[in-house]
Amino acid sequence: MIAWAATAALYDWRWRRLPNWLTLGGLVLGVAWASLAGDAVPAGELVRNGVAAGMASLALLFPYLAGWLGAGDVKLYAAMGFLGGSAVLGPTLLTACIVAGIGALVILLREGHQRGRRLPFGVGLALGFILSVGGA
Repeated sequence: MIAWAATAALYDWRWRRLPNWLTLGGLVLGVAWASLAGDAVPAGELVRNGVAAGMASLALLFPYLAGWLGAGDVKLYAAMGFLGGSAVLGPTLLTACIVAGIGALVILLREGHQRGRRLPFGVGLALGFILSVGGA
């Protein structure tokens, strides 16, 4: 999971986009992971992590519709919900917002305001996810 998140961070940093093979691949991996997890309730982990993925999608829906985030960020966060469950969602999003804010300040100080400049929000998501699952 950590290698996958680090790959997403590097990809978003370098190309300012998160391709479907990476985001949807993480989602498929999350479904497989949750399906294979031992649980007393049949498919309990799959349902819980599916709800976490839905919560992640809903959390970023408005920012996506407003044009503040790309669809790759939403899919990445949903995959993180499936992979890590609801426990990772809060810390991951908080870290992403902090990293994005710092990144925006650095860009403003170094380059000034540039209309249309895209911040790699996936970098913050990935860092928050790595810190969340690495500490678990």
